[in-house]
Amino acid sequence: MESHKKRKSSKGQDMISNLPDFIIGRILSFLPTKYAVRTSVLSKNWTYKWTFITNLNFRDRVGYSSKIVRKIVFLSFVYRVLLHLNSSSIQSFSLDLFGKYESLHVDQWISAVVSRRVKKLWIKLYLISNKDQALPSHFLLRYRSLEELVLKVERCDIKVPTSALFPSLTLLKLSGIQFIGGPSNESGNVQLDFPVLRTYKTDECTWSSSLKCVTLEAPLLKVVSIENFRRRSASNNSYTVLKFCVSSLAEFTYKGYLLPETIVFDLSAAHIASAKIEVDIYEEEISVQENVALSSKLLKQFHNVEFLKFGKSEKKGWLAKDSLKDLPSFEMLSHVKLRNVIGETLLALLFKTPNLKTLIFQVFPQLAKDSLADLPTFKRLSQLNLGKVTGEILLALLPRTPNLKALIFVELLQFDQEQLNYDCVPDCFSTTLQVVKYLSFDGFEHELSFAKFVMENVVA
Repeated sequence: MESHKKRKSSKGQDMISNLPDFIIGRILSFLPTKYAVRTSVLSKNWTYKWTFITNLNFRDRVGYSSKIVRKIVFLSFVYRVLLHLNSSSIQSFSLDLFGKYESLHVDQWISAVVSRRVKKLWIKLYLISNKDQALPSHFLLRYRSLEELVLKVERCDIKVPTSALFPSLTLLKLSGIQFIGGPSNESGNVQLDFPVLRTYKTDECTWSSSLKCVTLEAPLLKVVSIENFRRRSASNNSYTVLKFCVSSLAEFTYKGYLLPETIVFDLSAAHIASAKIEVDIYEEEISVQENVALSSKLLKQFHNVEFLKFGKSEKKGWLAKDSLKDLPSFEMLSHVKLRNVIGETLLALLFKTPNLKTLIFQVFPQLAKDSLADLPTFKRLSQLNLGKVTGEILLALLPRTPNLKALIFVELLQFDQEQLNYDCVPDCFSTTLQVVKYLSFDGFEHELSFAKFVMENVVA
C-alpha cells in the first residue's frame, strides 16, 4: 500500500527539470544548437537551461536545402548564443557558412569559443567579404586544448610563426589555406610540433615562397594526405619543402601535379605501410629530363613502403623507366597496384621489387615475350591480378611465380594456343595454386583451351 502511494505521488512529476543544469546541458548538446535553444520556451525554469550546452553547431541554411537564412537573423542568433553561454568549456564548435560574411564576425566567434578551451573546431566557409583579411592565427597557436581542427575555406591566409607547439591536436584537416610567414622569419624555416597528432590532411593548401622549409615533428602520425592541383603564380619560382619527422606511417596519399612546387614533402626517415600516388602533368610545360628528375624525386620517398598504388593512368608518361634507374630496390614493397603502365616501365619496376606478394593491374601492358626472359623469380608472389592480358605474357610470367596461390584476370586476350606446353607446366600448378578466376568469360576457343590446361594440370 505504501509503495503504491509513492508511485501515485510521483505520477506526473518532472524528473528531468530537477537534474543539475550541467547534466541537462549535456543532454541538450546532442541536439542541433537551434533546437536546444528552442527549449527555452518550455517553461520559466527552462529559459536558460540551454546555456549549459557544450556542443555548438551553426549552419546558415534552412534544413538540408541551399536556402540561406537571413543574414541579420543568423548573426543575431550566433551572437546571442555565445553571449549567454554558461559552459566553462566547450567540446565542439561547428560553423558551416554558405553566405557572405565579414571575416570580423568569424574572428569574434572563434575567439569566443577558444577562450572556453574548445576541443574540436570545425569551420567551413565558402565566401568571406574581405578576402584580404586573414583568418586569425591565434586560435591555432595559443590554445593547447584543441584536439581536432578542420578548416575548409576559400583561399584565406594564416600566418605561421617560426615555431609552435600543438600539445593536444590529434586531427588536422585543412583546405584552401595559404600559409604565410611572419616578417621576423628571415630564414624561412618553421618548426611545428605535434606530439600526439594522428591524422594530417591538406587539400589545395599552399605555402608562401618566403617559407623555405617547414618541419612537422609528429612522432605518432599515422595518416598523411596531400592533394594540390593549384598552380603557383608565374612570379613564384621557389617552393616550400614539408619535412615529416615520423617513424612509421600507416597510410600516405599524394594527389597533384608533377611540378617542382608540388613535390613538397620529405618522408625519407619514415617507414610507410601504404602509399597511393595520383599525379598529373602538363605535357607542354615539362621536358622529358624534368619528368625523369621529378618522378625519381617522388619515388625516392617510398623506398621503404609496403603497399604502393598508382591511381591515374601512368601512360601519361610521368612514371618513366629512367625514373627508376637510379633508385634503390624497394626491398620492403610487397603489394603493388597499377592501372595502366608502359611496358618498359613495368619491367624496370619489377626488377626493383624482389619481394612482391601481390601484383594488381587494370590493363597489363603489351610486352615482347623476350623482354621477360631476364625477370627474376618472385618467390613470395602469391596473388597475380593482371586485368586484360595476352596468353603469351601470362604463360611467360607463371614460371616465375612458384608460390602463386591466386591468378585473376579481367580478360584473356587471344593468343596462339600452340603455346600451351603440357611438357612444361608452371610449378605453382602442382604445388600452391588454389584460385584461377576469369572476371570476363565469353567462351572463346582460346579461353576454353586455357581453362582446360589449368584443370588438367592444377593439383587440388
